Amino acid sequence: CGGMDLGFEGGLHLLLNFFTKDYIVDQLRRRLGFKHLPSYFYEIVSHMFKHRFFDVIVNFNFDEILDNAIEDEMCGATYHKVVSDIDIHPFSEFTTENRLKAPIYIKPHGSASSKSSMLFTSAQYVTISQEMRTFLKEVFLGTISSRDPGTSIKNINICVAGYSLRDID
Repeated sequence: CGGMDLGFEGGLHLLLNFFTKDYIVDQLRRRLGFKHLPSYFYEIVSHMFKHRFFDVIVNFNFDEILDNAIEDEMCGATYHKVVSDIDIHPFSEFTTENRLKAPIYIKPHGSASSKSSMLFTSAQYVTISQEMRTFLKEVFLGTISSRDPGTSIKNINICVAGYSLRDID
């Protein structure tokens, strides 16, 4: 009725005026913390990830539905999961002979199981760490060595999920 649509992030930003981030994250985890929620898209994506049709998945969603699908599909196979700065290493450590050692799963806006990593409003997106920004840039450029910019991976197949084409990232 003539009301303004704040969108998901706008609504969460408004809630931060009344509740703590921890309370909001707890409520989101309670409502979104499903271990197995059927999603054919995520099942197909995780299968393609396992078989290296996707070398990298960048997931801007903080729910863990795709995380669980990947974990189930990989069955202990090696992949790198990057959710926070602790998980970030120089991109060259993820590569060997101009290719990735193992697929990489990146969640730049954090994950519901790691409260401190979560960024869930447009205002918080600008607080993404410089380490994460640099790592994402290296992934998208395929940069293996910052000292030798010509050294890069020529082909990296990247799948981006949870990106609304309006996010600052």
